[in-house]
Amino acid sequence: MKREQQKYLMTRIDNEYDTIYRRIEEERPSRYFDSKFQCRAIVANKLKLKYTLEEIYAKLTTSSSLYAYELFDTTPYDTSKAAYQKPYNDRQKKLTNEVTKLKDTIMLGDAKEAITMLEAFIKEDF
Repeated sequence: MKREQQKYLMTRIDNEYDTIYRRIEEERPSRYFDSKFQCRAIVANKLKLKYTLEEIYAKLTTSSSLYAYELFDTTPYDTSKAAYQKPYNDRQKKLTNEVTKLKDTIMLGDAKEAITMLEAFIKEDF
């Protein structure tokens, strides 16, 4: 395989990699839920208070500010935890490993095998 062909295939692989990686990132749940979601969860009584009313009053009198995330237990909705992120991290790791194998085949292997692998890579669901 000529150098120009290798360069072309590498560019195609990088473009496909970027597209798939971005798609996985878009599917990943948000790391934090926004204030609109917090308000809806509080109104719907989905979030439990961390403290009693007396403890909240004591915090209000001793602190200059108090935020909702300090008052309510948001752990059921905390998607930054590893358990929520693991499937997406695994997909990205699989994607990166496949790209590495494909690039190695292009640089060290047969041209027909590399093109076959590239076509399979594009069709594969990550």
